[in-house]
Amino acid sequence: MLINNNLKIPTEIELFKSADKFTRERFWKLWLSSQILVSKDIRNYLNLCHRYLRWADDVVDSHEIGLKKKKDFIRTQQQLVKAIINNNDFTINHLEEFDLYYTIKFSIETQRQVIINEIIRTLSGLQNDVDRIESKVLCSEEELKVTIALASETICNFLNYFLLPDYNRETGRIFDGA
Repeated sequence: MLINNNLKIPTEIELFKSADKFTRERFWKLWLSSQILVSKDIRNYLNLCHRYLRWADDVVDSHEIGLKKKKDFIRTQQQLVKAIINNNDFTINHLEEFDLYYTIKFSIETQRQVIINEIIRTLSGLQNDVDRIESKVLCSEEELKVTIALASETICNFLNYFLLPDYNRETGRIFDGA
């Protein structure tokens, strides 16, 4: 991992504390429910994941950032995800990319591939948003329903695997660890 020269390398504890504060301020319902339902260790990564995805969405939604920069941003983030997963060389250019790094590392170590899958799906959804902006075509009602359903499914999958990590969606049973 290479770090951009202008970036201070935070400790995991610093990231956890700042991500907790971020989630509490930006999505207090998630913060509150995670305080009740999720162990602190897992909650730390839920907050990191939330902050990273919120940041990526904010970049794409920003009216101050040009279309080319948005396209480059999404492409860079998709490449970063692949590099982290494959343990290749990569460069961290933004604080939030540390959130991505530690979330993916957590997902791999705890064998929660679905978290990585949903990050990839979310970035693909953001890519679709950028493509739609570029084409200047409003989406149809059907496309809007699909987009909303995809976003809802992704959120539900994230929450499922953070809140109920041992729940098997296929069988509807709690894994027994065997």
